[in-house]
Amino acid sequence: MTSLQIIPLYPPIYVGQRVSMRAMAGYSDQTVQIVTSETTWQSDDPTIVSILPNGRSTALQSGTTTIHATYRGVTAALQLYIGSEYYEDCYGYDPATLKVVRNGGGYALADNFGSFIAVFVSAQDAANGLAIGRRYGSICWFGRLNSRPDQWPYIVNFWLRPTGVVTTVTPEDCTAYSPGSLQVVDLGAQGWAVMDGSTRIALLDDEPDAELTLKLAQQYSSHCFIGRGNTQPSPDAFILEYWQ
Repeated sequence: MTSLQIIPLYPPIYVGQRVSMRAMAGYSDQTVQIVTSETTWQSDDPTIVSILPNGRSTALQSGTTTIHATYRGVTAALQLYIGSEYYEDCYGYDPATLKVVRNGGGYALADNFGSFIAVFVSAQDAANGLAIGRRYGSICWFGRLNSRPDQWPYIVNFWLRPTGVVTTVTPEDCTAYSPGSLQVVDLGAQGWAVMDGSTRIALLDDEPDAELTLKLAQQYSSHCFIGRGNTQPSPDAFILEYWQ
């Protein structure tokens, strides 16, 4: 055996969520084997996330902890950030496997399963997207189920499960705001906006998504973009967001 990996398809990220962890052993002949039932499981803080001998985990309260899996003397670790909000539209990935691939005339950020996390117009934007993706283990969205003819301007994305990896985005394109002055504003047919005075921080299709975005934005002081300014027919489809 040469490696051990914890592979939750969707790791727990909110209080009350239950997820079955799996352990996958890799061998020198390039084969892999699921060894969950033979693995010893441990949570650094079982008051945040508890885990049973069969790998079944439960998020009990908000906070950060690490799950350890040990098999034949080899230990794998998975850091988890548990939020108090119900973020149902998220995709968990292994940040170490992220890579930039060509996508038609553009570029895409893909994981080891071939899933596209984001698409970009330029190689520089894709490199910046890769830098952000490696800082986290989950990408999430508000508003992806909106029924607007052009859905993209009404979708907000954010990231969970920080990895602690330090990366650089060049150039950085951020809009600073005052978290304490944010409010949700009804724009009528145009939708619902999260505003900082007269500055619009985000646009959503309905009030519930706007309220969730407000709670998210109040945790930060800058809303940042990768790919803003592209000239595609649907430019928002080629923009990746992050908050800091």
